[in-house]
Parts: sequence; structure tokens; C-alpha cells
Amino acid sequence: MDATPVWIMRQAGRYLPEYRAIREKVAFLDLCKTPDLAAEVTVQPVSRLGVDAAIIFSDILIPVEAMGLTLELDDRGPRLPNPVASEADVRRLGIPDPEASTGYVAEAIRKAYSTGPGRLPLNHLYRLQQSPRIVDHSPPVPEPVH
Repeated sequence: MDATPVWIMRQAGRYLPEYRAIREKVAFLDLCKTPDLAAEVTVQPVSRLGVDAAIIFSDILIPVEAMGLTLELDDRGPRLPNPVASEADVRRLGIPDPEASTGYVAEAIRKAYSTGPGRLPLNHLYRLQQSPRIVDHSPPVPEPVH
């Protein structure tokens, strides 16, 4: 093997001065939703440490907001002021169009991939189709064909 695999989670970047400088000016959820900044903090550990891949900066709860729930995500952690607590709540959830409701994630991926050193291989935790399903027995959502 010519490279040592390294797993750098989003939280691991919090120690970087570059990341902290951005976070002093931008709220966490705004950082997730701003493609230029999300791409920048994605490649910061790669640039500094010389690893061969990165994990896109986002949050696993981003799809929940796209489904119609209010998401509050700040330094205290995530909160859902109106969580899914009944069957009626489940029925109110929407099936989002990923590009329309969370296109900023795809844009951050494109930007990080193209601006990272050597067309950076990226991993990401954001996959609405593979996130835990709230509705039991619902059919899987097919992957889009590109």
C-alpha cells in the first residue's frame, strides 16, 4: 500500500486554526449551506496534513430539514423543536427533491473535488436515500441515473 488510510471526521477539523477563523464569523448550519465555505473547510485538513482523501463538510441531519422539519443546529448540537412523534407527523414529512432542497451539498462536493489537491477523492455522510428511514415499510428510493 502506497498510502496510509486516514479517517478525518468533520469534528477532527475543529482544531485547525483555519476552521476556527471561519467559524468565528459563520454559524455551523450556514457553513453547511454555503458551498464555497463547506468546500474550503473540507480541504483544509488535506492541505495541512497531506492525506489523500476528505469527508465533505456537511451534517447528517441536513435531509431532515429538507423533509419539512425545523432543524436548529448550533454549537450546542442539533435540536428538532417539533420532532416526529405521531403517525400524523410522519404523514406530513415530504420527500424532497435533493437538488432543489439541498443542492448546496452537491455544489460543495463539486467545488471541493475540483479545488482539492490532485482532484481530491471525497467521502460524504450525506445520502438521503441511505439515511435511516422514518416511515417503516416504505420502498427504497432509487438512485438517480447520471
